[in-house]
Amino acid sequence: MELDLHGYKHADVIDKLNHFFFWEYPNCDEYIVITGNSNKMKKIVINWLEEHKYCYYIPSYNLGIIKVSE
Repeated sequence: MELDLHGYKHADVIDKLNHFFFWEYPNCDEYIVITGNSNKMKKIVINWLEEHKYCYYIPSYNLGIIKVSE
């Protein structure tokens, strides 16, 4: 499943992550979160992922996405 955060305000990201991971697509094996090049957006997403104990990595071929697994 893929979540594209382009166009979202930083203040709305936490709500979007909660809805996507817990309501729209719970229990998927892998997620892709598209953050674009915004360091602030990446930091918000990474903090949320760590808080909820998800495993993740940013692939070297595309620094604008975060691959996530449970």
